[in-house]
Amino acid sequence: MHALLEGRMQDAQITDKPMAPPVGGVILDIGPGRGYWIDLYDKAKVPIDKPGARSQGVSGGIQKVYGVEPNPDSHAALSKRVQEIGLDGVYEVLPVGIEEVNKVKINGKTIEKGSVDCIVSILCLCSIPEPEKNITDLYGYLKKGGRWYLYEHVRSGDGVFMKLYQGTNRCQRV
Repeated sequence: MHALLEGRMQDAQITDKPMAPPVGGVILDIGPGRGYWIDLYDKAKVPIDKPGARSQGVSGGIQKVYGVEPNPDSHAALSKRVQEIGLDGVYEVLPVGIEEVNKVKINGKTIEKGSVDCIVSILCLCSIPEPEKNITDLYGYLKKGGRWYLYEHVRSGDGVFMKLYQGTNRCQRV
């Protein structure tokens, strides 16, 4: 999945050269859970724009990541993972669902529509309530020219076991 955030994906294939800009700027990380995937923001793979980084020759990069996680049982583990990876000050846990992103105050401000550079959603959209409505709402947070980095599972067309297993969730066949 590093290739996805590095912009090295095209037609569901990993490429050697970037085909799109890498993830950067202000990011909404949707449904990070306990933080299993947040190492994808590791500064070794995607530059982090920490204080003083620009003077050290780093341009662009990740300025801020807001992890939108509604499950209170995941918050402690997610916060611990942020510290382990060294993303404190860059990655902030928002303890809300996607319906309440614009209600959270961060340093006296809220996240406004049209203010986010990138949205990242990894294996989470099939569990959001009212998917069509909420995906459309999330899209509204992107700036003009913003990018959505999406990695999801879909309903499998093969195998009896997988058909039975996936018959109990919302995954759609693409």
